[in-house]
Amino acid sequence: AGRVLGGMSTSLLFTSFESWMVSEHRRRGFKEEWIAETFAFAQMGNGFMAVLAGIISQVSSDYLGDIGPFQVAIALTALALSLVSFWPENYGG
Repeated sequence: AGRVLGGMSTSLLFTSFESWMVSEHRRRGFKEEWIAETFAFAQMGNGFMAVLAGIISQVSSDYLGDIGPFQVAIALTALALSLVSFWPENYGG
C-alpha cells in the first residue's frame, strides 16, 4: 500500500505544477507556442537550482556543522511561506 500511495503522490507532485502552468498561461492569454519555451527555461532553472542547493548545503555544513543544511532549509521554507502567502491565485477555492 505504501508503494502505491508513494507512486500516486509522486505523480501528483510532478503533474500539478505543469497543470497549473498551462492553465495560468492560457488564462493570461499568452501564445500557445510559448509553453514549450517556458518549460525549457523551467527545466534549465531546476538544474541550476539543484547545483546552487548543493553549494549552499556544503557551505552551511562547513560553517554550521552537520545540522547547518537543515537550519538553512528551515529559514528558506519560512521565507517561501511568507512569499507564497501573497500570491493572488492562492485563495483556497
